[in-house]
Amino acid sequence: MPSIAEFKEIPPITWGFVLLFSIGTIIPGILLIFLFREELFISVESVKLLFLSMGITLPVWVCNTLFTILAINSETKRDNNEEDAMHSLQISGMFGAVISVPPLYIPALVYLFYPICSNTGFYVGFGVEIVVIAYFIYSFVTNK
Repeated sequence: MPSIAEFKEIPPITWGFVLLFSIGTIIPGILLIFLFREELFISVESVKLLFLSMGITLPVWVCNTLFTILAINSETKRDNNEEDAMHSLQISGMFGAVISVPPLYIPALVYLFYPICSNTGFYVGFGVEIVVIAYFIYSFVTNK
């Protein structure tokens, strides 16, 4: 079992990545399953629920993280050492998780005020993701 000293050796940016990754991918997936398919939420085991929620939310996170990586790599030209590359990837993953929050939480928020079916929730989330990507591309193109 790991000791507290081993946890203290983990850099703060890694803790931030784990926290934002959980908020941006794992938690919204579980929330969406609970809201739209409560019987599935109750009947499935915890590990299966975790994998299912990540299967729902990881495509959004990966897409947003890739756009973030492209933006960071085009803005900063630094030496290609391993530590800088890892730091850049962690920052990109954290920012990708933050960008993933609106497309994943807005369908849940809509469901709370107006009961919608899961297909409509998917369309709402997909629409918000398209808006986020369009804004990201627009701001990227206008800044060049």
